[in-house]
Amino acid sequence: MVDAAAELDRRLRGPDEARAVRDLDALLPDLRLAVTVAAGDLRGRLAAALYRYGYHCQRYEVLAWGYAAAASGRPGALAAAATHAWGRGDLDTARRLLASARPDPAVHEVLGDIALVDCDAEAARGHYRRMARLASDGAVRASGLAAEAMVLAWSGDPQAADATGNPTGMAVARYGLGEALADVDPDRALALLDEATSLARGVDNRLFGAAAASAASAVRSRHGDPVPALRRFREVVALLREAGNETLQAAALRNLVVLFARIGADEAAALLDAALPAASVYPAEATRLTRARTAVAERLGTDAVAAAHRRAEALTPGHVVDAALGAIDRALGERTADPDSRSRSGARPLPPGRASLPWSGV
Repeated sequence: MVDAAAELDRRLRGPDEARAVRDLDALLPDLRLAVTVAAGDLRGRLAAALYRYGYHCQRYEVLAWGYAAAASGRPGALAAAATHAWGRGDLDTARRLLASARPDPAVHEVLGDIALVDCDAEAARGHYRRMARLASDGAVRASGLAAEAMVLAWSGDPQAADATGNPTGMAVARYGLGEALADVDPDRALALLDEATSLARGVDNRLFGAAAASAASAVRSRHGDPVPALRRFREVVALLREAGNETLQAAALRNLVVLFARIGADEAAALLDAALPAASVYPAEATRLTRARTAVAERLGTDAVAAAHRRAEALTPGHVVDAALGAIDRALGERTADPDSRSRSGARPLPPGRASLPWSGV
């Protein structure tokens, strides 16, 4: 099983990615058994071989196998455990797991993600650059370069990733360029982000499928009809809840606060904003959130906002997601039943700002 997992991990990085994902899905029952009986370095090899599958397909059960394999010191096993930790919002544990890990593309990928979540752009850029330099295959190298480009908001060229034939590499490159162009050329950005979403979903890459779809929703929420953005947000939030990635789920919901404020769904915006955990955000997102909160407070009044905060205190994370999805459905129902409401409720524009990175909520 370890050898099979390693071979499928190799195939995940090439043009046969979609079939490799299906084969890994089919092997999950046997992999569960293997991880329970494996020990020592064998367990470490197994967890390491499954890191990229668990990360890209957002299989949190598989990522969690890295904890039991951490003692092996295998970089991929430590990366799996740390990815599980940061996805659940525990950045300190994620850092601690990787503190003594030897240099490896997977280790620097996760350290880059942690820095990105924590809004340390300089550190994230450095880790992604080291990820690309250490990579031994084109797909991982392309992912590292594209991730660094996202941090720099640099309009790179996705053709280098296309040469690998790897769908994830091509999706990441388009995603990075789409983020960079989001407010400079929104039409082109949407085309790139939609293509990235399609490529990622074709290989069940839930991570970049959700990230690209969320970014596209953010662009649509700032440029044009918000109805498609509401529909996309619903898909993204449901997908991330199913995957169990609470960190990216909260990031998507923060962006939804801005969209709710734009369309005049003020009570939903106030409740959702109050219920979400405190988090570091990039300056562009902070500006959008401040403008949205100010607009909502002016329209609702301070007493209503305070009441929303009191209601939010009683909500569990699951209830928060349910409330967000319910508010999306109500907004879609109202706008579908009364098309003229689009122009009325959309008459409260918020400043667009720049697109930020998916981990920061855009």
